[in-house]
Amino acid sequence: MTDLYRRLGELLVQRCDVQPGDLSPETTFERLGLSSMDLVTLAMAFERELGVEVDEDDFPPDWTLVEAARHLEKRVAERPNPLERT
Repeated sequence: MTDLYRRLGELLVQRCDVQPGDLSPETTFERLGLSSMDLVTLAMAFERELGVEVDEDDFPPDWTLVEAARHLEKRVAERPNPLERT
């Protein structure tokens, strides 16, 4: 699994009161029963850690944790490099 997948699991356990045994790559956000506040908390944590804009819409209820991690990886890869000149 990727680092972002692992970090997603850690944040879900630490900040959203999810039990580690409830997590698997195919677990959906809907199955976890997260509130909109949980999703905002998760988005804010990733925004701070990754340096990209993230909001609760980046975690659709029917997405699996693997899908969300891939989406976040793509967002990070697409962020502009502050050292590049335009």
